[in-house]
Amino acid sequence: MINYSANGASTATNLPAATRNLRNMTKDERIRLKSIDEQVKRNMQSFLDKPELARTYARTFPGVNLNAFYGDLERLGMLRKVSGKYRVTSMALDRQIREEFDHSRRNYRFFVLPAGKLVIMQLWLAGMLTMKTNVGAKKWGIA
Repeated sequence: MINYSANGASTATNLPAATRNLRNMTKDERIRLKSIDEQVKRNMQSFLDKPELARTYARTFPGVNLNAFYGDLERLGMLRKVSGKYRVTSMALDRQIREEFDHSRRNYRFFVLPAGKLVIMQLWLAGMLTMKTNVGAKKWGIA
């Protein structure tokens, strides 16, 4: 697993102790690690750039209770409930979440934009999203 710090530098974790130290790596291993690192950055950036359905995006976080996900977003001020249906608040509309009316289902579909993905990721890391009952936040190391 490769973690990215705030300045964009990466640190490799969960690697064997010999490969963690760049001085002990051969030139081919360093080139391979660098190419993997660049590929992960590219994939992560393309993943963040694309709008994605809110529930689909929430499924990428282990342990999040999907039934309570919209309620969490309502509690945090990103959604509001009007006549039994969720709508995006003006604070988050077209900044973090885009809504589209689905005529076949007669309700709104929510697409999380890149800024919203980062906010939801931070909420998950802070343990502010409702977790499934049998899966504690401590198991995932986020609280």
